[in-house]
Amino acid sequence: RIIIPNKFLISDIVAGNVESCNSVYPVTCEDGVKTYDTCDFGTIMCNNNTGSCPFLFGESDRPKVDLGSSAMAITIALVIIAVCLFCMIKVIRKMLIETPVEVIVSVTNINGYLSMLFGCLVTALIGNSSLTESLLNPFLSSGVVELEQMLPWSLGCNIGMAVVIVIQSVFSGRTAYFHVALANLFFIVFSTVLWYPLPYLRKFVLHS
Repeated sequence: RIIIPNKFLISDIVAGNVESCNSVYPVTCEDGVKTYDTCDFGTIMCNNNTGSCPFLFGESDRPKVDLGSSAMAITIALVIIAVCLFCMIKVIRKMLIETPVEVIVSVTNINGYLSMLFGCLVTALIGNSSLTESLLNPFLSSGVVELEQMLPWSLGCNIGMAVVIVIQSVFSGRTAYFHVALANLFFIVFSTVLWYPLPYLRKFVLHS
């Protein structure tokens, strides 16, 4: 691993066991051996199961060193995510562009509630509402798909993503996370029920 955040440090600070992040520095290890049992930790810790320490963990590290290491790890992660999303979008868009326009029109020209359901299911499978919403953007900008046809798909994508978040919160085992995810789902579903069924409210959303 490149980095392992010290998840116990924030709990210790809240409980009053540690005054601040700076008070746990410098990091020291017994006899210079870097393992979970022989070192104390700052914001970066070692694996408590295997005992091994990540690449960016160092003995005698100071707060600025760990902060720089954390920034480096976040930057690497963001670059990897961006590259993966870019490649995924390029592949999916290429597949869609090579699909006959008649097929796209027939698929999008279905009942709005079915389109919403499909958007929800596709988002639940992919796990990214931004990606699924962007699938039809090239056809929307070219006029092949109308804005009225895009709205239920977009709403379905948002509902699907909210459902995915609720499922993730259930397996996280954290009650607060589950409550927030459930509130988010209720908000999106309530907003959809409020604005979509009535045509004049739908037009207000689209053209306001």
